Amino acid sequence: MKELYPEFNGMEPSESDRDNLISKAIDILRIAQKNIDKSDYYTCFVNDTYDLFTKKYNISKEDARILKDYTTTLYSQCEKLDGCNLEQYAKDLDKVIDDSDLDMEEKLAITSVSKISINSYLCWKD
Repeated sequence: MKELYPEFNGMEPSESDRDNLISKAIDILRIAQKNIDKSDYYTCFVNDTYDLFTKKYNISKEDARILKDYTTTLYSQCEKLDGCNLEQYAKDLDKVIDDSDLDMEEKLAITSVSKISINSYLCWKD
């Protein structure tokens, strides 16, 4: 995490935070595996993830909808760009987030979601 996400400034998660993060990643990977062979993979993945967030992790429906809308918009934008332009888009997006008036916690959350979404797009594309 330190190498991939320098915005966390070398933060060391506690053992319980690490276990919690791993558990959540496994839940998301299970959703990906469940939907991988579907022709509408992305839509199924997003909808199942929304359900996971609202039902298991008790994220409000409004917050989950905002996350769903943001990642869907980001994914749609990625589809329009080739490799070089996508890399620049990701850098520009990071700069816009970093220069925003959001507090540091919000910036980190949005940056993380953005990186995960863009990297996921690249994986699904291949």
